[in-house]
Amino acid sequence: DKDIEELTGVDKIEILFLNMDDYVEDIRTLILSGRDKEELRTDMANLVMPLTLFELAELFIYLGKRTFLK
Repeated sequence: DKDIEELTGVDKIEILFLNMDDYVEDIRTLILSGRDKEELRTDMANLVMPLTLFELAELFIYLGKRTFLK
């Protein structure tokens, strides 16, 4: 068993897909929290900072499909 930091390639991508709903719920919670725009920006940046560009793209695709293809 490896820690998530040790995972690479397909293994790490599979973990990301499993946790996609968690990211969406965290984003939803932040949006609904009533924070001001500056706090919201900072908290969102901290949430997605550990993600790679590929993972960010996957998150945007996932969010887009949930939003626009209902």
